Amino acid sequence: MEETVLFPRKESTAQIRKQHSQTLKCTMVINSHRFNSSTTADQVLEGKDLTGNYFVVTGSSGGIGEDTARTLFNHGATVVMASRSMEKLKEAERRIKNQHPNSRGQLYLEKLDLASLKSIDDFSKRYHERYPKLNVLINNAGQLVPSLSYTEDGFETHMGVNYMGHFALTLKLLDIMKTTSERDNKEGRVINVSSMGHRLSHIHFDDMHYKNRSYSKWRAYGQSKVANILFTKELNRRLRESNVNITSNSLHPGNIKTDILRNSTDWITKVAISLLTLTFKNIAQGAATQVYLATSDDLNGKGGLYFDNCKEKNPSHHARDAIVAAELFTLSEEVTNTKYPF
Repeated sequence: MEETVLFPRKESTAQIRKQHSQTLKCTMVINSHRFNSSTTADQVLEGKDLTGNYFVVTGSSGGIGEDTARTLFNHGATVVMASRSMEKLKEAERRIKNQHPNSRGQLYLEKLDLASLKSIDDFSKRYHERYPKLNVLINNAGQLVPSLSYTEDGFETHMGVNYMGHFALTLKLLDIMKTTSERDNKEGRVINVSSMGHRLSHIHFDDMHYKNRSYSKWRAYGQSKVANILFTKELNRRLRESNVNITSNSLHPGNIKTDILRNSTDWITKVAISLLTLTFKNIAQGAATQVYLATSDDLNGKGGLYFDNCKEKNPSHHARDAIVAAELFTLSEEVTNTKYPF
């Protein structure tokens, strides 16, 4: 895939930096002191009734995505579980319903391959046809692959699946989220699952897809995860500027030994995993922060932020660059042929 030349944005550099600065100044202290690294998603939702709320959770056929869907379902939500494998989705649905046979929630299964812009477009069309509303989009799915590969649209796999796919999906669902927020008189939310791995890289605009530089799966993964945070910041800025009642936040779920590590066979990764074993969270703990961001009243009106263990944290300085965030957003619109709708 050829690199796309960035087009200048209408907003000046000074305006973009000012708007991001205003977002930070408006951020109040968030009351999440009662939660920590051992908090589970069930504890986050204790006493909450989510009846009537619609959620989309990508990558929900296993791991923290499945537990996120399970917890929301158990508290009465309607959850659309999205994954590229319908067989695995059906197995996850069976496990969830066996755990919570008396739940008033609803589960729906939809095929979604984030490595395919066509699949994303098909999912969006089906969603608009089949479902009346969408309150929260949780962009949870992610991949860590050992060798250089590309999606059917020519993106390096990490960048394509972890970032570009979720970028296109989000923009295609913003219209129904806006309608829902207006009808329900309730803030909509976009939650992007990043990682502490975002600190391993920055955005390489000159060779984002490893056409001319040596490949490292960890740097490639890191680039996709810093992109998630930059997307979160710029999306939240645009929504605020458009007076749309939707916020966007990102997070590190914690060190969790999930299926994302299934392709990690190199000795460096194995050693790192063995050293981190004592710090690993279980699945329920790993789902806690994204469930918190998706549902907590503490976060009303607060967006463009990065969280770890249900607490706001500072990401890397690369992930805080407002100009890079705006440039990446514009580039992503071009290469995915998806436009911000407002």
